[in-house]
Amino acid sequence: METITLTAEHSKTRSVHQVALSIMALAMESKDVLHVFIEYAPHVDAFDVFVYPSSVQHETENAGERLLSKTFYFSRDSIGALLSIEDQLTELVAEARDNAEVVA
Repeated sequence: METITLTAEHSKTRSVHQVALSIMALAMESKDVLHVFIEYAPHVDAFDVFVYPSSVQHETENAGERLLSKTFYFSRDSIGALLSIEDQLTELVAEARDNAEVVA
């Protein structure tokens, strides 16, 4: 019985990690329209996602220009919370791509 529990827990962890990696891939693929910063803090097991318009001057960063600021804690948050972050980022990327096409 313990083996089944460990396997289920491992499967859950792996799924969460796959979503986090998917968010990282989306960040890299959308660098032309958004600046997505991903950060992992191992001491609190947290995954941070910050999104800015690509026009932001980071030397004079203004937090008011953030489009998204989310933190996911692997040890206590559900996978649904991470999927919500992924969905929000996907919507921001789609919107930014649409806006870039209108300008071009």
